[in-house]
Amino acid sequence: MSTQPTVINTTRGGGYGTLGAIVRDRQQPARLYALTAGHVLAADRDAAAHDVVSFFGAGDAMPFTGMLTDWVPNFVPNTTTTADAAIARVEATDLRSFAASAAAWPTGIAEVRQGEALRLLTHDRGPIDGIALDRVSCPMALPDTAVSYMLQGVRSWHAPGGTQPGDSGAPVWNDDDKLVGIHVGTEYQAPDRPLLIPIYRILEHFQVDLVQRGDPLALPASMGVPPTAAPVKPAPAAAALPSTPVDADTLARTLWGEARGEGEAGMRAVAFVVLNRAARRTYWGATVGAVCRKPYQFSCWNATDPNLYKVLTVTPNDPQFRQALDIAVALLADARGLVPAADPTGGATHYHARGLPQLPRWAVGHTACARIGRHVFYNDIG
Repeated sequence: MSTQPTVINTTRGGGYGTLGAIVRDRQQPARLYALTAGHVLAADRDAAAHDVVSFFGAGDAMPFTGMLTDWVPNFVPNTTTTADAAIARVEATDLRSFAASAAAWPTGIAEVRQGEALRLLTHDRGPIDGIALDRVSCPMALPDTAVSYMLQGVRSWHAPGGTQPGDSGAPVWNDDDKLVGIHVGTEYQAPDRPLLIPIYRILEHFQVDLVQRGDPLALPASMGVPPTAAPVKPAPAAAALPSTPVDADTLARTLWGEARGEGEAGMRAVAFVVLNRAARRTYWGATVGAVCRKPYQFSCWNATDPNLYKVLTVTPNDPQFRQALDIAVALLADARGLVPAADPTGGATHYHARGLPQLPRWAVGHTACARIGRHVFYNDIG
């Protein structure tokens, strides 16, 4: 019977939960964290970074400890959140006995599909089977405490075997042994309808990646790609890049549609992908506007994308669109429309969102040159 380690904030005492997964820092891959529910480790109002966290009781695995690092939400009154998760720094050497059991490690990550079979891996009772249901929003209240908060857009599923309070943080897998989320409680007065936080949401919040079955635990401390530093791939020699006010407007709408939630850094990164493509004068197009509107390249322009209407109708009254316009105009004001030394992507012509269940076909076998905001960039694709 496969079980997960029990988790407790030793510094604060209180309730206990279950280990959900081991994850790796995206920027410093040698750093490992143990993932569980936020309310397991940090609901106490005195909880603080560097609290000692203990893990124990998973089969023959030796107990180990970690340090509380980050959590969500902040558990103040009237909190509304889309995630309930916490990470604690752990050492690879302490995980060796736990790592010896391949069955304790997921084979990857996946989105929840309504109606699919799921199973919760508990700390004491083996797996609990169930079926995925709808997305829900509901109030949460922790037993024997004054802590309450609102969870929005989490996933509900039906588990006839029911769950227990100590299951919080436990991993929820699908039939392919892929991690789809962590358990955070149940719907009000419905113990057979557990709730899970989708794993993609958690990985993006903490900027970490899952350590999955077969992955090495220990990695050199030097590994990792800085978020805004990348080797600069020289731009090809080219004449001045033609641009018009229409190009600037089209570029701004592309930045807004693709990266409006990522601030200036995220939008500039997308802008340089457009400019780098335009400079190459290939099938992507020879002008900024043509590159942006090339079919099936930037999804915000796809006819079937629900974002398209917003992209076409947004005005400078929107602060994020004003920022996108400023970025577009400034970049296109250069005589060539390119400033290679200032390109944060290192000459990238492609990118994809972080945390996809699998790489796009075009990215397989290629190496990322930068990770900025919610996107991963590539400069080695023809």
